[in-house]
Amino acid sequence: VAQPLEPGFGITLGNALRRVLLGGVEGAAVTSVIIAGVNNEFAVVPGVVEDAMQICLNVKQIVVRSKDGKPGKMRLSVQGEAQVRVADIKADDNLELVNPQHVLAHVAKGGSLDIEYFVEPGRGYRQAQWPEGKTLQDDSRIYLDAMFSPVTRVTFEVEKTRVGKEIDYDKLILQVSTNGTANPADVLHYAVSVLRTQLEHFLVSSEI
Repeated sequence: VAQPLEPGFGITLGNALRRVLLGGVEGAAVTSVIIAGVNNEFAVVPGVVEDAMQICLNVKQIVVRSKDGKPGKMRLSVQGEAQVRVADIKADDNLELVNPQHVLAHVAKGGSLDIEYFVEPGRGYRQAQWPEGKTLQDDSRIYLDAMFSPVTRVTFEVEKTRVGKEIDYDKLILQVSTNGTANPADVLHYAVSVLRTQLEHFLVSSEI
């Protein structure tokens, strides 16, 4: 909650902060995978209940945090009948998996599932980065859309507040939800810092 604000500044600041929070905060996501025995996202995975498309959709829901802001890799190898969860993944030391109970696939009796995940840092949303001119990749890699931002939802309300006898000042109520990889207060602090840095370009002289 921020108050009091000059009349009209509640919506101005609320909109600006919301846009930066949703699109300007750094995070990490799985951007591509290699599934053993599969060379495209429409294939059937032998010995697995889900097809490659469903597995890729489940992979997109993996919540991962890069401790140092650098790329990394993760690996999964399951043999025999099992319900495969994020907890079964082995990640590089700089990566932390936040939702270990998320189900990725179901392996049938006698089946197996081997996946290599490639994690990258970024901001906002990015479409799958398929190399141009090649339908099938030499390493059988499947590229995924990625949502990097740790912020999942931002809402704000503007109410009127009193300052002395004046009753038309603004009160901004901002609600920030994250996926668990970042603290909402820290994310808001970062967003304010980004916004302040961008606004400094419009200063024609040094501040007094």
